Amino acid sequence: MSIDPDTPSQPRPAQWSLLRKTLIAFPLVLFLAAGWSWFTANRRVQSQLDALQAQGLPATAGELNAFYKVPDGVPDRTQEWVKAIDALMAASSKQSMDPYPMVGANLNPIPPPGLIWGDFEASRQLVRDFDKEFQLIRAAASVPGQVRYPIDCSLGINAAFLSHTQPHRQVARFLVLDAYVGAHEGQRVRILDDIKSIISLSDTLRGEPFLFSIYIRSAIYVVGTREIEKWLAYCDWSDAELESLQEAVLSARFEEEAVHCLAGERANGLTEYKRFTLGPFRPSVELEYLKLMQDAIDSFSLPWPEVLQRQAAMTTRLNKLQKEPFSSIRYQEVTLLGPAIEQAGNNVARAVARQRCICVLIAAQRFRLQHGRLPDSLGEIEPSQLGPGVGRPDLRTDPFNGQPLRFKSDAEGLMIYSVGVDQSDDGGDVASTSPRKRDVGFKLLLKKEVNDPEMIRQ
Repeated sequence: MSIDPDTPSQPRPAQWSLLRKTLIAFPLVLFLAAGWSWFTANRRVQSQLDALQAQGLPATAGELNAFYKVPDGVPDRTQEWVKAIDALMAASSKQSMDPYPMVGANLNPIPPPGLIWGDFEASRQLVRDFDKEFQLIRAAASVPGQVRYPIDCSLGINAAFLSHTQPHRQVARFLVLDAYVGAHEGQRVRILDDIKSIISLSDTLRGEPFLFSIYIRSAIYVVGTREIEKWLAYCDWSDAELESLQEAVLSARFEEEAVHCLAGERANGLTEYKRFTLGPFRPSVELEYLKLMQDAIDSFSLPWPEVLQRQAAMTTRLNKLQKEPFSSIRYQEVTLLGPAIEQAGNNVARAVARQRCICVLIAAQRFRLQHGRLPDSLGEIEPSQLGPGVGRPDLRTDPFNGQPLRFKSDAEGLMIYSVGVDQSDDGGDVASTSPRKRDVGFKLLLKKEVNDPEMIRQ
């Protein structure tokens, strides 16, 4: 029998057997490898979660309520602050605030003392009507401690955010209005008390476990520091009173608070991941998330500006993941966190810069009390004039670039400022519409004037 050379040869039985075994074994090997990878990743996740719990750190949203507490050994001022805030908000709800500046819809700028203020009598009567409520606020602010607001953190960020955001802002506005009334009545001590109360109000948010609290706290802190700038040259505060202002502004430890918030955010994020359908990729995604959050937490242990450099590197790494087809889908929720962490880091850096600038500005005023003139440079300011707790050379350092804070003097006075997020010296431009291009700082006037006669609406 002849064999057609064009006819393909048939595989032998042994070849068929090997092919069948390969086709069966290959997916089995893949399945076993995937299973082993899932098993080891899951064990690593559980090991990290166990380590968190061993350190007393939350690993689920349900554990956030226990994590958000007044630390041992710190006076609990919750009852006093909640009572004071609720009382002021309840009193203000009984009448329309629209006719009043700062606290209502009246957008007329408030003139500095010495000029006619058309809304003065109405504003003075308003704060007199709320005198009892103001006394409660000042009493709560006069005693150091910490607050644990009655919010249920297990319900998530939105529930906590909506519960007490606006009351804090409104209380700060009331205190600013009261400071204006006090200035027009010539009561410099009253202005001092109002400023300290605003800063203490900001301090009440220091223990909350969400990053949004940092933003609210910073916004209220801005109000307090701008009030210091506004009245610093106008009020004849003594050296002891100026030092007490420095003590108030230095009470914030923004880096530590950011770490606390990130620990809470990590627990909330892990809870959210449980709701996603990630299938076999869940452990690897959780591992990447845990690594990201730990890197963010560790970054705040570095000196400035290395904090920002580390966080920028994290964003770069996550951006690369987004460009990889498979990783961009697999780690989608993780990669979205990069910009948020970097943005939070910039916000903390701005708060630190603001804290340092205002503290140095107060030191310049203390220098003026002693020498009868403003300093000609940062170097002229003595360490003892920087506030209680001598030994803080970093107070003169810009957190954004690690260089000395900028010192600018002109015919009006002097300005202490930081270069801000863009790390570009814009000559002390603190009013730019772009936060990234805005310098951060304050000005001290030579004359006894009010820096900013317009309303501050934060």
